[in-house]
Amino acid sequence: MAAAFYQNLFLAQEDTTPELVTQFVPRKVTELMNDALTTDFSTEEIKKAVFMMHPNKSPGPDGFTAGFYQRHWDLIGNDILNAVLSFLNGGGTCRRWLIVLSLY
Repeated sequence: MAAAFYQNLFLAQEDTTPELVTQFVPRKVTELMNDALTTDFSTEEIKKAVFMMHPNKSPGPDGFTAGFYQRHWDLIGNDILNAVLSFLNGGGTCRRWLIVLSLY
């Protein structure tokens, strides 16, 4: 019996429903918090993030600093917003980034 106990101790159980365990774990994220965390990114958030960056810190992989994007926002802002939102909200790929960056 002892040998059988230890042989079966770490084997997977057939009935593994997570609710058996999770019912005892207190919720930390409320429905309201979850809704806020799962909403799509907005144009205001992206623009705010770009303009919060220090303009003269190290450049990105394209060689441009944040200051370039900030200074020329009126010209390129919509293209940047479309590319970033497409990527962050699940519809874009890195290929789209290359197309947008090659325009400038």
